[in-house]
Amino acid sequence: ATLVLVCVMECFHARRKRKREEEERRGWRRGREVGEEIQQGIPASLMYFVGGPYCVMFAVLGVFVVGQQQQQQEEQVDGDGYDIYYRNLGYFAYLCIESYGSISVAAFWAFANASLDLKSAKRHYGVIISFAQVGAIVGATTATAASYVPGGVRTLFCVASVAIGIMMFIMSIYGVFYPQPLRNPSQSVV
Repeated sequence: ATLVLVCVMECFHARRKRKREEEERRGWRRGREVGEEIQQGIPASLMYFVGGPYCVMFAVLGVFVVGQQQQQQEEQVDGDGYDIYYRNLGYFAYLCIESYGSISVAAFWAFANASLDLKSAKRHYGVIISFAQVGAIVGATTATAASYVPGGVRTLFCVASVAIGIMMFIMSIYGVFYPQPLRNPSQSVV
């Protein structure tokens, strides 16, 4: 999944680069002189494209898990069609969780590398990585304790959906306050 995201991002970057080179050959670039440098980065809306579908998928999975829990309470499922259905639902949930973990991390670091200059990166990356580690510990602890919480897995899917929505909201605020990358063209992170 991460490889697909990297390939898609590379495709968009190559198209944008070809278009920019063609505009430079014509002698204009988006109404500006050729000598001016236009700073472009990955927009904060990237998190909408990554987070939006997963927010919906986790909410839908929470609804399906509620149906499964109600079905188990009403009658004992002993290996018929329902068993296969819910086994496949478990595989789909696993696919969604793991792909979101890979794709969202890759998208975040692509956005961070495109948005920060070297000085800002040195100053902030340690804090970012520290919070990521705390999040990993809290997430693993929460998943382990889900069997003791009323609602169990359903509650986790709802919390994940809300957390992704909060992340998209925070990124939209960031996009308003910092519409251009904080990049000095002579210094780059990568």
